[in-house]
Amino acid sequence: MPIYANRCRLLASVILLGLSSLSEATPIPGPVQKLFDVKCADCHHPDTDDEYPYLHPKSTLEELIEEEALVPGKPDESAIIKRINLADGHKRRMPKSRGKVGDDSYSPPLTDAEKKILVDWVTALGAPSTPVVKVESTVALTKQIKKAQTSLPKQMPSGVHLDEKVLWIFDTHCSACHTGDYEPELHGGINLSRFFTEKDSDGKQLAAESIVERALRQSDASGRMPKSKGEVGQKSYRPSLNDTEKEVLEKWLEAGRPKAVKRELVSNLAVIDTIFKDLRELPEAHRKFYRYFTFNNLYNIREEDGSAAIPDLDPHRAALSKLINSLSMNAKITRPKAIDSVKTVYRIDLRHYNWDASDWHRVESYYPYGLKGINQRQESLIRDYTGTNSSFVRADWFVFASAQPPLYDEMIADMLKLELPAGEADYLSMVEHSLGFNRNQNLQAGHALRAGFQFSGVSQANRLIERHEIANYPGAYWISYDFTPLNPKRTQDLKMAPLGPPEAHLSSDPEHAFEHDGGEVVFNLPNGLQAYLLTTAKGKRLQRAPIEIVQDSNRQDSVIINGISCMGCHDQGIKPAIRAPLALAKTLRGMTDEIGPIVLAADTLNFKETQLLKKLYAPPAKLQSVIKEDFERFLTAEHEATADLANSTEPIVGLYNEFKSPVTANKLASEFGLTRQELMTLLEESATDSSTLSVIASSLKRGLPLRRENLLREYLIIAAALGYELAPFTPLGYEDFGGDAYARLIAHSDAYLEAFEGQTSQLAKLKTSVLHDRLKGSALNSQSSLLPGGGKLKLSIQPILKVGQTANLEVVATRDTHIRVYHYSSDQHITELYPGNTKRSTFRPRNKKLTISWTTTKPGGAEQVIVYSSKGGIKNVAKGTVTGDFLVFKKDQLLSPRGMPRSLRGIPMNIKASEEGHSLVPEKVTQSRIGYFLHE
Repeated sequence: MPIYANRCRLLASVILLGLSSLSEATPIPGPVQKLFDVKCADCHHPDTDDEYPYLHPKSTLEELIEEEALVPGKPDESAIIKRINLADGHKRRMPKSRGKVGDDSYSPPLTDAEKKILVDWVTALGAPSTPVVKVESTVALTKQIKKAQTSLPKQMPSGVHLDEKVLWIFDTHCSACHTGDYEPELHGGINLSRFFTEKDSDGKQLAAESIVERALRQSDASGRMPKSKGEVGQKSYRPSLNDTEKEVLEKWLEAGRPKAVKRELVSNLAVIDTIFKDLRELPEAHRKFYRYFTFNNLYNIREEDGSAAIPDLDPHRAALSKLINSLSMNAKITRPKAIDSVKTVYRIDLRHYNWDASDWHRVESYYPYGLKGINQRQESLIRDYTGTNSSFVRADWFVFASAQPPLYDEMIADMLKLELPAGEADYLSMVEHSLGFNRNQNLQAGHALRAGFQFSGVSQANRLIERHEIANYPGAYWISYDFTPLNPKRTQDLKMAPLGPPEAHLSSDPEHAFEHDGGEVVFNLPNGLQAYLLTTAKGKRLQRAPIEIVQDSNRQDSVIINGISCMGCHDQGIKPAIRAPLALAKTLRGMTDEIGPIVLAADTLNFKETQLLKKLYAPPAKLQSVIKEDFERFLTAEHEATADLANSTEPIVGLYNEFKSPVTANKLASEFGLTRQELMTLLEESATDSSTLSVIASSLKRGLPLRRENLLREYLIIAAALGYELAPFTPLGYEDFGGDAYARLIAHSDAYLEAFEGQTSQLAKLKTSVLHDRLKGSALNSQSSLLPGGGKLKLSIQPILKVGQTANLEVVATRDTHIRVYHYSSDQHITELYPGNTKRSTFRPRNKKLTISWTTTKPGGAEQVIVYSSKGGIKNVAKGTVTGDFLVFKKDQLLSPRGMPRSLRGIPMNIKASEEGHSLVPEKVTQSRIGYFLHE
């Protein structure tokens, strides 16, 4: 995972985009260039981000030919000439006019004399005396990379199951829009079976039928999918699916719902019994090395008809194996071993991963699902055999917790025999020393390999990637030097300063040493898998990349997190940002360093600097050779770890997202080994004594899923209500949930303090930095959540109200955003509180508090408010009933059967560009929730 990533594709994307060497470019003749400057540059300029071709002072002949804006010697076939000759009122006429004749915004057509200048120029280009060398200019690289990002070759995988092909189609053609809360979700990680049980947004046909019908529409038909804003030939045009892809979707629809899988419930009691019997049959001297993971909570999740919600658990089994081998310094890969007939319980031997009891204890100390008292006798014996506090650990939690900071960083540091430093310490140098090499010494001796690029494919900044050999075992160490586009310093430009960083002392001229802002490290483990690290320019460890510099569009909050984001990007190791069965062929095609040839041609370095540059900046053949070696090393290791159990999506990310996904009643019941009805009965019996349980029970009863981070916070209360006891644990500051602040929130909760305060267990005293003095209680119930692109949305309301009292909801965002606010009453009515019927704008400026008040009415019970937010605006396509300043809706008008907002649509940030035919992706809509209890 690159530190600054678009779709988390930094290092991989940059390394493997096909970029050609540069030569001297052919300038545009003076009269033509003057015409471009006066008539065209206002729109066709890199700073405007308008459509190509760029027509401004730095435009070149080669760029216009490459962009197919002109055909030398053939003005009638040249797009520029065609468009300047269009009628005055035509929407594609150039120069483009924003208004009509007489308006200030009106731009007149070119005069006949001006048209003749361009026609004569294009005609002359075809003469034999005019050499036209197709060379890519510096400016043209912007166009080339942007074009490459949207037109990378895509090939459907062959030899795989029909469902996997469907997932590939959704991931490739639909996921840019249909991910997150935007219904329907269409990407590579969804459960396809639900499309044969749920209706479409109109409730008239199966969701699968609606999806396929729209995908089969003619290219120019309204509503066809994938949606296209433009016309054929325009930048914003998106083609229909090809015939092969359409055929796959038709076969999928014809086949109907994937065959239902019926399963017998695997209870936690059965899991304990299986582990006990397994240990009893193993040699006594070896029992202390064995630990157990379970998938029974996922195995047990059922659809409403009783069939398995996750028919195929193999990808999740692959995730466990791949991750635990990615946390190992053993040169041999060992897959966990299933010990039951249905493969829900897996055993590992700590010695296979160079782990000891303390390594496992670190993981176990954070485990929040350690149910006790299931079978006290067997649990006690398992504890005696293994020395563990919990008989088993859920595999989904382990993958979620261990694939992100702080636990991921702690485990990698321990593998390298390092202590995680505090403050600004240079952790990067510690890692390199542990791997047996000195980066700066390698650079000074020319014993490294570099490739530089003017544009990263992620931002407008340039990037350098660098490879070193690991000294302590066979493997590669890759580091990227990343630059913010906001810094105008000369030493931020690799063409001017190719011999950094300054601390490497590669040049006596400080103007020749680049100064970068941060970077990413990807290095092989002894078994061929990879580990990851994010750092500042000074080597300080980062748990997440600065969101103001880079964002991950795969995530709703756009945050790039070390570990899991890297695994998603580098799901096939060092690779191109595409998927293809013959990926190696595409990996090496066109690979070349861009910076070295430019610097050599400019002749700005002295002799010593030039010789060092030639050593470091690799020729294409050498670069391609080492990339191929590293690519194959990782794929071989991954295949050994997963045994081809994973489908076309990255297994670790898949199981990570499965854990993090909203929790339904069926999913929560499976975690306790209960049926849905058993769970709801027990919760409702306890709801009268707890406002928290009332909100949870009422949400689940109405089919509204619970956010995992909120549920995890209340798990102690739920476990107690169901008659379970939890083993003591230290709250973990999951980076994905807000880090240490989230851990403190749990540590300060009444439930945690009542359960573990005063215990002598050292376990409850770990991480003392997290367990501060108990915070003062507040008169308000407050919640905060992350906004897309950074910032937080904070909600506050009275925790308990009586019928007839006024509820006062306070909403404040730390960045500009758009919101819609809905009240879910205890009688299942849904009211739009804001903007409702007030005609007010959905836009809320940063730090501007909004207070919404209403009078509470019968019946009493748990009630909720959900605030939906988006950067670009939110449209509600449903029609509600006007009640004063509010709008009232039926549940199925707003929500899908899964409780997702079916009628809300995110609006693109740049509406004007959208109206002009540019293909813009709607902004994501996220939700923040707060509850209170209403007494009659």
